[in-house]
Amino acid sequence: VYVTCTVSVERSAKEARDAYAGLKLGNKIGISAAEDLTEVERKDLWTWGEDSRCVLLQSKGQSVGNSFMARKGKRYFIIYIVGIYFDKRESIQNLLKDFLNKIDSYEG
Repeated sequence: VYVTCTVSVERSAKEARDAYAGLKLGNKIGISAAEDLTEVERKDLWTWGEDSRCVLLQSKGQSVGNSFMARKGKRYFIIYIVGIYFDKRESIQNLLKDFLNKIDSYEG
């Protein structure tokens, strides 16, 4: 199982929007460069903040992981999980709930 997570708090919502846009573009480039890896957008499973993406990562038609990325105000994050995957709304909510509450409460 591979997990990576990046969280950032910018000085303003505009800076976070700009950084999030770059992160989203970089994510698309990285996924497109990976051999036999595709994204299946699943907005029905999870959303958070003003901008968010929830995708199932698939290889050769089989789900192999997830990518969650979102921006809320001046905060943004991305999480990759590969080796296991979540395809049920309740499981994703349980996985991310405490993490998102901590991001919301951070004033940095």
